[in-house]
Amino acid sequence: MTDRKIIWLINQYASTPETGMGGRNYYLGKELAKRGYKVYLVAAGFSHLLREPPTLTKDFLIEEINEGFHFVWLKMPHYNGANDKKRIFNWFKFARKMLNLPYILAENPM
Repeated sequence: MTDRKIIWLINQYASTPETGMGGRNYYLGKELAKRGYKVYLVAAGFSHLLREPPTLTKDFLIEEINEGFHFVWLKMPHYNGANDKKRIFNWFKFARKMLNLPYILAENPM
């Protein structure tokens, strides 16, 4: 068992600089990892804000950004923009998939 504290940052609309704009969650996770925390940033694999959504062949993808910082993409259904009614379904689906997070990630927050 590691002595490093484990943090889960969860934001459906988070992104990396390659897929979207990056944003505060990405940079916060990166800085926390530099300070010795083990960080998992969990986001939707599709949203209308992503320029280049990741290609997900499974229900999730864990991408190591750097030492101690992992980006977790959850596979989500596509919709056609911010005003699409299917976006509401996406919100609930993301919340439902969060229930599986303890089984996806071997390490729980401490």
